[in-house]
Amino acid sequence: MATFSIVIRGKRNDGYYPVYICVNHKSKPAYIKTSFVVSGKGLKKTYTKTGKERTEVSDKLITRECMNEIAGYVRRLNDIDSREMSVQEIVEYLTYECAEELSFTKFANDHISKMFSSDRTNSALSYRMAVKRLHEYMNKSNILFSDITVNVIRGWIDGMMDSFRKRSLYPVCIKAIFNAAMLKYNDEDREISRIKRNPFAKITIPKARQSEKRSIRIETIRTFFNAEIPGLFMREEMARDVCRMIFCLAGINTADLYDLPADALKDGILHYRRKKTRDKSLTGSYTEIKIPEIILPLFEKYKGEKRLLCFSERYATAMDFASVTGKACKRICEKACIEEKITPYSFRHSWATIALNECGASMDDVAFALNHVSAHRVTSIYIKPDYSRIDKLNSLVLDKVFML
Repeated sequence: MATFSIVIRGKRNDGYYPVYICVNHKSKPAYIKTSFVVSGKGLKKTYTKTGKERTEVSDKLITRECMNEIAGYVRRLNDIDSREMSVQEIVEYLTYECAEELSFTKFANDHISKMFSSDRTNSALSYRMAVKRLHEYMNKSNILFSDITVNVIRGWIDGMMDSFRKRSLYPVCIKAIFNAAMLKYNDEDREISRIKRNPFAKITIPKARQSEKRSIRIETIRTFFNAEIPGLFMREEMARDVCRMIFCLAGINTADLYDLPADALKDGILHYRRKKTRDKSLTGSYTEIKIPEIILPLFEKYKGEKRLLCFSERYATAMDFASVTGKACKRICEKACIEEKITPYSFRHSWATIALNECGASMDDVAFALNHVSAHRVTSIYIKPDYSRIDKLNSLVLDKVFML
């Protein structure tokens, strides 16, 4: 059982002594700093049974306030089994804010900052927007975990009827943050529950609708790639080249083109890990694909200095790069009189559709080529992938479109 005492540890430059509460557990001490300071007049010297001199706090007001704090600590320790805890874990438990005072806002901001640091920019932006929308709905600058109730979340979801995507995405983000906080603050084995209630246990979050099919016809793909672009329109030229790379590399994403390391291309083979799922896949979403001759000149044209391609040197983020490319695609469609809506992602969808419907590929082969997280997650660990399957299927798709 932990014991407590009131101590000082050193003198400040202004002559005052900060007051601490010493926690002793398993013969090891740790210290909790209080908000009190004491002058030399509030101290007294005493002696142990062995004659060792020590200094104690004698100021009655300070000792009374510190004893009140100690009484609160004792009550909190009585609620849990602290026998197997270290003294550092006990101090950490006692100095955490109680559940009613834990700030969801602070935890969410820290959680999102870590996502940015882990290069999960797109997800982090969605989480940030979800937190912002929750603050706007609750009209509070600092939301506590105790503020987030079942009725609050249900009302928030009902208030987003204008957008099915928001109703499904934003609550998922808030739930993920809430679960991460419970994992950090609660310890079932030691019966520590700083966050008492999980409102999401009683809430069914609306499921996301199936994404819109964005594939375009083969004739439209040819029209897009053959559209005449005047020499002054640099962004349109770049956008068309990027879309050609996406399509000819089995639907690689703009985020991956932006992020490719300098050593990703070896002996005509592109080696990379898909950015969107590299943290979700047991294999790190690694894949390989042979660079088709039709786009080999583009790798020289857009050669980068620090990364394989120069897009990261031209644009601050992968999202900026994708946005600029998407807007330029729209202008190409206007110039080529293409009525269908085309974005860079259209070429990933189109590659998959042509591979499946025109080239007789199986759904598993298409998923493998697109570098989707495998449905056979555990089995995939034991099997060495044959990436030449992607090259063979890619050749069939390019033959069908470009009649090579």
